[in-house]
Amino acid sequence: MMRTHGRRAMTPMLALSACLATAGLAVQTSHASQPGAEQAPPADRQVVLAMVLRVGDEEQYVTELDIEEKKTVFNQATTQRLLQRAEISMTVEDVTERGSTLTLVFNRIAFEAKGEPLNGAFDSRDPSDRDPGNLFAVAMRPIVGAPLRVSLSADRTIQRISGMRGLTPEDPRASLLFESFFSEESLKNMLQVIFRMKSDPTSARIGEEWSEVNLDQTDFGMLRRTKEYTLASVEEGIARITLGGHVTVTDSMPGNPVATRIESSSVEGTSLWNTRAGRLDRHTAETNAVMKAGDEEFAFTSEIRSRVRVVRAPK
Repeated sequence: MMRTHGRRAMTPMLALSACLATAGLAVQTSHASQPGAEQAPPADRQVVLAMVLRVGDEEQYVTELDIEEKKTVFNQATTQRLLQRAEISMTVEDVTERGSTLTLVFNRIAFEAKGEPLNGAFDSRDPSDRDPGNLFAVAMRPIVGAPLRVSLSADRTIQRISGMRGLTPEDPRASLLFESFFSEESLKNMLQVIFRMKSDPTSARIGEEWSEVNLDQTDFGMLRRTKEYTLASVEEGIARITLGGHVTVTDSMPGNPVATRIESSSVEGTSLWNTRAGRLDRHTAETNAVMKAGDEEFAFTSEIRSRVRVVRAPK
């Protein structure tokens, strides 16, 4: 199976948590569910799970991210929680048989960090004269209102997001935050679910299952996320897709003193796709993972819980 690779994490907490929280790009494999033929869904129940695009269409979405990590190093415990809310708008600029382009704008970003090592908050609705000295403002203010160009393939896979040149802050700490949440790869991971739930093909029957595998290089090693989807039902034009899966770490990075392992993990979620409008209405997902590394001289435990919510804004 082909796999996609994300950028190497700049720090364990921010980048690994962001990898766990978001749904990245991946090649999918489909297979029908296994009950007997008498339970097969009727042909007219096959639905398309990809966005319908017309030039001039406008849509707005709200994305919410809630990450919490409880970390123990040398018997010293710390907790970090990160909360992010983004309000985005999209306008379809061009549609062809080969793909399409959209303009995407972050209209608002609100961010809060609690615990260690990060504490503070930022809301782009606040006046910019409050920004000096605020690390989160330095990291996130530049992307608010900046028009980004999203290029999609024919099956609604994000190929490229451009327009971010010059937005990365010069401050190293602010740059780290920006790259963790707003690099091209991070934005692809966050936004892909809006454009399609399935590819190759984009349609599915009730009961059909498909899966995707994502690979992200982190400071701990290669993070492998397996996600399994099922089209559970279609009622009154709303398709309900359930999500399950797990996370593993393979190929620890060279130079790491000890191997990292994920002792337990789970991925659960639900998506509601409006088949009449050709739009994602709502997506929620939660990932939990317990990661450990250590020997007699070093002991590390990380418990990460991440929740993602994407909601289509009413017009």
